[in-house]
Amino acid sequence: MKGKSPLLPIALTVAVFAAVNTAACSTTVGHDLHKTANDTAHASKDTYITSKIKAQYLTAKGLDSDNVHVTTDRGVVTLRGTVPSETQEHQAVEIARKTDGVKSVENYLQAATKQ
Repeated sequence: MKGKSPLLPIALTVAVFAAVNTAACSTTVGHDLHKTANDTAHASKDTYITSKIKAQYLTAKGLDSDNVHVTTDRGVVTLRGTVPSETQEHQAVEIARKTDGVKSVENYLQAATKQ
């Protein structure tokens, strides 16, 4: 044997680099999958909350919610649009606040008539 092959250190370096890179990619992919699943769960809950509020608006006596737009992001409900009166504005906000899963309500509703 005349000496060690110069390819051995190169092969070892490549193998170590590949192993480290694979581990880093696996961690990133695992994190991305967890984040995607978590975002999907939040979106599903938010859609449920929005639907529940809209359904309650449709059955609420004395509330004209035709021009009320409801969105939910991570449990925070945003109300936009117009209602005929301040009484109906307060009613819409209270219905949203009392809905299961709602963390807070951001009210941007405008009452057509001030009482």
